[in-house]
Amino acid sequence: PALKNALDTVRESVSRTAEKTSPQVALTVGWLACSLLVVLVGVAHCWGSAREASLACGEAGGCVLLAHTLDDRIVRYQFGADALVDVEAVRTRDGESVDTSNMRRRAMKRLGYGLEVTFREQEVTGGANAEMEGNDVGKKTNKKVLLSAFSIGRRKSRKAKTDVLDFMDRRTKEVRVAFSKSWTVVGILCIFFGSISSVFTCALGEFESRKVKKGDDQGGSASAAATRPPPTRRRARGWSDRGPLPPASPPSPP
Repeated sequence: PALKNALDTVRESVSRTAEKTSPQVALTVGWLACSLLVVLVGVAHCWGSAREASLACGEAGGCVLLAHTLDDRIVRYQFGADALVDVEAVRTRDGESVDTSNMRRRAMKRLGYGLEVTFREQEVTGGANAEMEGNDVGKKTNKKVLLSAFSIGRRKSRKAKTDVLDFMDRRTKEVRVAFSKSWTVVGILCIFFGSISSVFTCALGEFESRKVKKGDDQGGSASAAATRPPPTRRRARGWSDRGPLPPASPPSPP
């Protein structure tokens, strides 16, 4: 019985609250919820589209290169540390390196920045069992791989080139350079407009201000009149504090 009485009390309170809630308040709360949902959609879109490209090299374990392609794939390359030939900071466009020797400055401003890694890759020409049979396993050719299809910035590309060259010159025992892209245009737009909508909704409150009813206006006027102090009695004309004033003298004849 106690639980039933408590549930009945909760139902009555909820029903009273629903009756008192105006459509404007419900619309405001719904709009705020939709704005926050748009923000969450933008964050999820950026989180799901995050990509990372990296190059990690060590004297003992060799090098592992994770390249991000233009079709949004991650390609893995693994080779020895002595197979690393060169690394260059290049300008990119549509996921490919571009030669800027004969390009104008205005056109170069539209290009991105990337890191191109060159390493020796061995080609097997004698079949799958060529190495076991003692046959020729092919010659080693240089392969150039662009680390990331997205732009990594000028400073980052130059710093990464310097770090990798220090490893190749045996100045450091290991090196790791990584670049990530954790934002998208759709995600940024969703987060921006959703945040602006949420702020304006919280600042302005209800979409429509409550109108004062006619009865409420009259009641307010009556209450104001009741609290207003009574008017002072005006002094009658021709009277003073000491009694009636003497009659005025007639005007003198011309």
